[in-house]
Amino acid sequence: MDRDVSYRGRWPLLAIPAGIFAFAVLILGSTVMSFDEGSITVAEDLGEQRTQLVVAQAMGFASVALLLVFSVGFYRLLQARLPQASMLSMVAGAALIASVGAGIVGYGSLASVTDTLPGDRLYFFEGDDPNEPVLEQEFPPEVKSTLYWDATNAICYSWVGVCAAAAATAVAVFKHRVLPTWTGYFSAAIGILMTLFVAVGLPFGAVFWGPLWLIVMGVALAVRMPEPAPRARMAAA
Repeated sequence: MDRDVSYRGRWPLLAIPAGIFAFAVLILGSTVMSFDEGSITVAEDLGEQRTQLVVAQAMGFASVALLLVFSVGFYRLLQARLPQASMLSMVAGAALIASVGAGIVGYGSLASVTDTLPGDRLYFFEGDDPNEPVLEQEFPPEVKSTLYWDATNAICYSWVGVCAAAAATAVAVFKHRVLPTWTGYFSAAIGILMTLFVAVGLPFGAVFWGPLWLIVMGVALAVRMPEPAPRARMAAA
């Protein structure tokens, strides 16, 4: 009996908050843009925005957790609807899981930034007094500035896998009609845009295109989940 159970359920809804949280982190966690003014200014700005950075890292980890569950559901959906010999479901699923792993690194890096900032002892690992001058605090401004730069970049790059999954989804839609045709065009657009961004040296554009694809696909699958199509069991992708 074919495994046509994965297209039922509420798991597609998880993609919507996952994408929204990612955009929220982009807004909350990328507000310090004073790198041209030196590491001391960056460190001071980060210290003033410590609370919103803590909120951002929490939302980031929530987004990763939701993406993990969505990844499993989406993989099973494609697996149930694609020919048995097709590898497209594995490609899409692996790309999504890759973003999960990269997201842990990215949002974990943002958490490491907040651990270097002065706080009021409500969080773990603070060692600095908020009233101390930046230059007298335990972590040098250069460390804080570098950590923040690396964290924001890592978060952006972590969504490249989702864009790769969009490209695989487009192929699956056009070749095997596993989802509505418009989702194939939308997924192809995301994949093409991401490819163009990478080609011009701007891979961090994935932080916009990846969450956008998640939100749209989550709505599409939750509102009108397609019925499973007959599978050619021996056909290849």
